[in-house]
Amino acid sequence: MDDVRIVLVHGAFCSPGHWDYLADALDARGLRSVRADLPSMRMASASFPDDVEHVRRLAGDTPSILCGHSYGGAVISQAAPVVPGVLHLVYLASFLPDVGESTFDWIMKRPMEGAPLELHDDGTATVTEWGVDDGRYNPAVLKLFHDYPARPMAISAATTPLATAGWRTVPSTAVCARRDTVLHPDTQRESAERATRSMELDSDHLVQGELPDKVASLLTGLALPTG
Repeated sequence: MDDVRIVLVHGAFCSPGHWDYLADALDARGLRSVRADLPSMRMASASFPDDVEHVRRLAGDTPSILCGHSYGGAVISQAAPVVPGVLHLVYLASFLPDVGESTFDWIMKRPMEGAPLELHDDGTATVTEWGVDDGRYNPAVLKLFHDYPARPMAISAATTPLATAGWRTVPSTAVCARRDTVLHPDTQRESAERATRSMELDSDHLVQGELPDKVASLLTGLALPTG
């Protein structure tokens, strides 16, 4: 278990800090984790391939589990074929796009109003409602939203179609968020049919913030040596 690296890939508009609770839970179980800081959330000129390359470098050659939240699912899908040590893909409140599909394509199957956007002239977008205390999130999740404000995202990253789909060759688990108000739960379920296995958790969109112990238990089970 000590040799397996858990690579945590955040979603659109998010930060590495949104993994704080899960990283602590993994650390308590003796699992190593590293967090991506996707270029598309740091530079207006960044692209989807830039995000993929960032994750490839972060994973390195060691045995690894790639865990992507929301938009991060598309990133790990394309990164997996170029990560030599990848063992498993975990999709949290996310989609499993195929070659020629983008995150945006899946969002538009059943659009929701949980994360309204404002588009900017430099090609980025921002969320206009972030961490609103409207009953959707518990206090712990609201603290994460407060501590780590939404970041602008280079929107082309979410509209770029995938060139490869790692879930076709790498075992995968899709975790659907039953109360999600950002990515429609039924669209998550539809996409999850592509995964090796799927499960549902009673959570809104930020699953790793609302149910870190459950997600940590899942990742621990995948990282434990078998046989």
